[in-house]
Order: sequence, then C-alpha cells, then structure tokens
Amino acid sequence: MIDVHVLTHSGTRADWLDQCLESLAREPCTVHVVAGVEGNIAAGREIGFGLGEHPYVTFVDSDDFVLPGAMDAMCEALQRAPAACARELVLTEDGARHGPFVKHHLFALRREVVAPHLPGYGKRFARDHCVTALANICPPLEIDAITYVWRQHPQQSHRSFGTWPIYPSP
Repeated sequence: MIDVHVLTHSGTRADWLDQCLESLAREPCTVHVVAGVEGNIAAGREIGFGLGEHPYVTFVDSDDFVLPGAMDAMCEALQRAPAACARELVLTEDGARHGPFVKHHLFALRREVVAPHLPGYGKRFARDHCVTALANICPPLEIDAITYVWRQHPQQSHRSFGTWPIYPSP
C-alpha cells in the first residue's frame, strides 16, 4: 500500500478534485486530502509526506488524476528501487491528450528515503518544483507505464516557477 496526499488550495476546482479522488478510490492506497499552504507547495508537501503509515509515499495534484493500476505499478517499482517515476499523459484545455512524457508524475518514494528530509522541507524547497526537489533527494527508477494524467491549464501553480515546459497542442 501507498500513502497519497492531495493538496488543495484556494483555487482548487471541486469537479477536478472529485475526479482526482475517484481515480484514487479504486487504487491500493490511503488518500490524505491536505489543505496546502498558499504560495508554498513545498510546505504542503512537507505535511502530506508526513501523513500515514504505509512504507511508500506519493502525491497527486488536485487537478490531475491517475489511470487504473497506477499505485500497483508504483508499489511494484518501489520494491526494486528507493524512488520511482512513471510516464504521464498531458490533457490540454481543448481536451486533447499528448505524450507520454516521463520524469514528472507519478513520482513515489519509500517513506524512509523522504522522511529525513521533511523537517524544513517547506523552507528549503519553497521555490523548487516538487519533482526537482525529490529527484535531487533520490533519482527515480523510470518505469515504462503510463499512470498519470497531468491537466494543463492557465491557473497551474507550476507556471510561476518557470522550470517545467508547457507541452503545446499540435
């Protein structure tokens, strides 16, 4: 089993959060919905990664969703490596899906790997994209499975970081 946290914030859309939670309901995981810290995603991650008791941890953004088998794929990979990342599809505003792309979502770790980094995580990584920070802690095993749908839209918080590409519509 795996603990999954989903951060919410003032701009969280209820319909997208519902879709996110519905996608996780059929997965072997415990979901923790966490009120994020406005303006500091890393502070929310610090809280989220600390929740639960399962040996593995990950997150799903409240505007995204997982595909069937996502958590099984992560748990299997984490039996072989301390961190794992799978492939994702990008869902653009016009409803088109692009990809697959890799090394962004779904990123999961063994709890024992991330736990020592949690105290102060929100301050140390306040300006880093979460996956960048996690990959610096422990480079992931990249698995060949499409597990995640990343919804791209103008209100995404990652756009303020300027470190991740916005995949254009063809």
